[in-house]
Amino acid sequence: MSKTLSDPAKKDRFGVMNNGVTIVASDVRVAGLDISIRDFQIVNGCQTSNMLIAEDDKIQRGVSLMVKLIQADDPNVIDDIVRATNRQSKVEDAQFVSTMSFLKDLEKYFRARGEDEANQLYFERRKGQYSPENIPAVRVFDVREAARCFAATEMMRPDIASRYPNRLTSDLLGEVYDHKHKEEAYYASCYALYRLKLLISNKKFGPRYSKFRWHILAISSQYCGKTFKAAGFKNKFDAIYDLFAANDGEKFAELEMLINMGIPDADISRDVLKSPPFLAEALKRTSSLIDAVTA
Repeated sequence: MSKTLSDPAKKDRFGVMNNGVTIVASDVRVAGLDISIRDFQIVNGCQTSNMLIAEDDKIQRGVSLMVKLIQADDPNVIDDIVRATNRQSKVEDAQFVSTMSFLKDLEKYFRARGEDEANQLYFERRKGQYSPENIPAVRVFDVREAARCFAATEMMRPDIASRYPNRLTSDLLGEVYDHKHKEEAYYASCYALYRLKLLISNKKFGPRYSKFRWHILAISSQYCGKTFKAAGFKNKFDAIYDLFAANDGEKFAELEMLINMGIPDADISRDVLKSPPFLAEALKRTSSLIDAVTA
């Protein structure tokens, strides 16, 4: 593409030599020279767009770009469009992550799992798919954010969730989203983050704790995993729901104690937070609380 734009004899042909940009929208309306679209997403053209920005000085009058605008709202049709329009080029795993059968199952599970709850959580396979429903953004977890929650609570890798989240939808994609994992693990981990964000925004915890959110999920997962039987729960996930559900009272005090024990100094630098020994020390500090519950 760059060579085409750099060649005076070819730059005017850029529009027909390039696949261009493909946009899918749930509603497309044409009025004269104006086009109005709603709930749109660009499903192909990221590489082209980035290149055009990088080569902006080479773009002159006569250089054109083909844009395909498709009206569709059926998820299966959109998935087929994504596959077809990207067939000619190398595409990152994250671009096709929405086509994975497991994620489709996970989306359905989130829908069914929380349908009777006032603050139901939603798993978003495609950006903006829940926009028409006016669901608060804090209750919508896209593929990347849900992967970060799972990595922190189930993989015990808050460092990756914090520092390298893109790895979770690239080289670690198959490890994160796999049918061998329980779907409830994803919902529970997302619920923990959802509630933690609310507790911070409601000033139950100071805003400085936001940078520790992935480590808080990790120590909470360890705590619930080792104490759920002693606490009378049938599994770790029920214990996680119970631990994060309260805004005050005895259960909130338990979460507060766990966080203060695992992370006694909330003013540490981000460099220390990113160091591998930090999690090990946090888990070690919470062991005494675990011993007290299971004794």
